[in-house]
Amino acid sequence: MALPSGGNAGQSGTSSTTADANRGTAQPRTALLTLEPLGMIDLPPHDELRNVEGSKWSLRAFIGGLFADAIRGDWGKHAGTYEKKGTPDVQKFKSEEQSGTWFGRKSLHANADVTWKELDYVLRHNHSLNEKESTPEVFDCNVVLRWEPQLIRDAMVGTGYKEIEMNIIQMYHKMPFPLLPRVFTLLVLAAVEDLPDQPSRSIIVQVPVDVQVASQVGQGIHHDLRTKKYQLGPSENTTSIPNERKKYVGKPIVEGVYTSVEIFSLIHPADGSGEVTEWAMRTLSNAKGVLPVWLQNFGIHGKICKDPEYVIGFIQCQRKSNSARPVS
Repeated sequence: MALPSGGNAGQSGTSSTTADANRGTAQPRTALLTLEPLGMIDLPPHDELRNVEGSKWSLRAFIGGLFADAIRGDWGKHAGTYEKKGTPDVQKFKSEEQSGTWFGRKSLHANADVTWKELDYVLRHNHSLNEKESTPEVFDCNVVLRWEPQLIRDAMVGTGYKEIEMNIIQMYHKMPFPLLPRVFTLLVLAAVEDLPDQPSRSIIVQVPVDVQVASQVGQGIHHDLRTKKYQLGPSENTTSIPNERKKYVGKPIVEGVYTSVEIFSLIHPADGSGEVTEWAMRTLSNAKGVLPVWLQNFGIHGKICKDPEYVIGFIQCQRKSNSARPVS
């Protein structure tokens, strides 16, 4: 989703690979919803990560723990209302936590605008790829690594979660001139809660991953770690990619970090006025660059509150073209 602006030049911070070495044989950290990128020891097992025997996590413990942290997060204090003609009001929230300053939003959507099923399909299913299609600032989505859905299903039996997807993704964002483009390397975890006598609710969690780890697995990354310049993937060439990406090849990229939680719930009001969908999102981020975090934070609410407008517009275009999957 929309991200804050940073400056042009920046450092990517202390590598989690180094942090792993410093921890030695210690357990992986238990606080996952932070801006510290996940290193090899912090990730759940995957054959390509070469951590099946060395990982201190099981799939069940990692996924369950990350969802638990996401659900019990503090939305903080109300920080005003974002209003735009023709779109539902968006309520803004802000909370100060040990991990940093979280910015949140909540909005209610009638079925005429968007249904829970439509949001679930676009936001949870292939979350990052759909985000690229619906968000103008994203010019590249690189799926680095996927966890096998059947392995996840087997591990999560009886937990109350279904249709779970977990991937390592890279999102490449345009920035307004003269700022440089950003890349965010993320573990994206998404699922539907499957609990009896409970309303439908979907959850998406994104946490940063050490780019050094991502560069060694799966499809590889789309920028050079040494020069910090955008490049094509190993199997790509200039004739096979869109012009929008071509213009960034060889251009400098800044590595940012980003954590977010999105929850959208089907609500049946007590007054019988008809079901609505509550869409809630909270984020902690640092786009890096020369601008300090406190200055970046001024623009976060303004950016994340535009996300519903982008996504609902995308879904309504699909409706008109009859390409929207679920419409009720």
